[in-house]
Amino acid sequence: MNSSIWMISGITLLISYKLFSKAAGTLNIRYFNTITYVFYYSIILSTFIGSILCAYDFGEDHWILSNAHHEARIKAWLAVCYSMIAMPIGMILLNNLFKVHPKRDLKRYISEQIQFHLTNQHLKSVLGFSILISCCCFLYIKHYSSSWPLYSAVIEHDLVAATEGRIDVRLNFQGIIHIKNLIGLYLVPLLSFFAYIVSQFKHGWFYKFSFYAILIFTLLILSYDTQKAPIIFYLIGFIIIRVLIKGAIPIKYIIIFVLTALLIMALLYTLFNTTTNGALDIILDPRSAMWGRMFISGYAGVPLSFEWFPNVITQPTWQIGFPEFILNLFDLPTTESARLLMLNLNPDGNLISSYYIAEAWANYGLIGVIIAPFIVGFNVQLIQIFLFKSTKNPLTIAFYAIVTTKWVVSSGFVNFLFFKSIIFSFLVYYLAKLIIYRLTIKI
Repeated sequence: MNSSIWMISGITLLISYKLFSKAAGTLNIRYFNTITYVFYYSIILSTFIGSILCAYDFGEDHWILSNAHHEARIKAWLAVCYSMIAMPIGMILLNNLFKVHPKRDLKRYISEQIQFHLTNQHLKSVLGFSILISCCCFLYIKHYSSSWPLYSAVIEHDLVAATEGRIDVRLNFQGIIHIKNLIGLYLVPLLSFFAYIVSQFKHGWFYKFSFYAILIFTLLILSYDTQKAPIIFYLIGFIIIRVLIKGAIPIKYIIIFVLTALLIMALLYTLFNTTTNGALDIILDPRSAMWGRMFISGYAGVPLSFEWFPNVITQPTWQIGFPEFILNLFDLPTTESARLLMLNLNPDGNLISSYYIAEAWANYGLIGVIIAPFIVGFNVQLIQIFLFKSTKNPLTIAFYAIVTTKWVVSSGFVNFLFFKSIIFSFLVYYLAKLIIYRLTIKI
């Protein structure tokens, strides 16, 4: 069986690479885009490698994987292999439907000149208001949070308080959660991308100042509860913008970014974990918490879902994703599968989020596993098609970059099934357009 795992995995990887290349136009890392991000990070790095390791029964002592038997691990690995082939097929079908030629259209879009539909006076008004929104949003989050975990960890050096505060801030935010999620975690980073693009083409101190001001508030909001990954994902957005406005990225810059990202992650793990020895040790030790989190912990929910649904956890979850008022009207359970997994392992924990196949299986069984890759592929490809069909301007590019960094391929399926990720993304996009429109007509 061991040789079969390697053979099937190798064939799957080859076919998947070819199909994703056709769907994206290219998987050349120098032309980094939303599909290359999903393929290389969400699928290969965060899922595929972990699925192979788990199929070989690696991680027997892992606190999650130790609960999944070999049969469940094999089923999870096969489901991942299937998704890697089915997903790009769905993307290619959508390209054909919209008559998109991704390779040609990507090159055309990159070669086009960026268009500024606003005067310099209008741009400065938009940027000034963006700074105000960013500042107010950060202050709002701080005011309605019981603590500031990042401050506790970095300034007060109290890692216990930071750890407790991180969970409390996430579960017990006292303000309007949509302001935190849609404005703080979505709109503010989008505005920072917008400001960055403008600063690359417009000269003057105010454009640079605006970008750095919004950048600071963005970093404060994203790292507020000491999470590490959002910062790295956010930085990836600048790579995507760089490709769209200046063309292919030199290989040396990619190497520098990867090494810098690893160093930042290692330093953050060192800062927020008293049991680690140092950043270099974390990078070089394949058994370190960073590598374990990247390859194993982020994937572990998939085999556990195949192990526990529907035999151990019998509570139905097919209704998750419907509006809350419908669930309440029919008195349907509102606990998602990722939460149910954690409740059975550690009632004091939060979620065990993982690759979308896990939630597809838990909610809809084999049918979910079969159709999920096509639906997720449709979601991702819609954003790529939107880019090709839109005018090349700062807001469109910023929107494309923020959507890419917010994909939840490694965190569930329901958001894709009901197109929530797309709907909320466009809500924020049109909110940004409304802000720009209202400001410009006032001048």
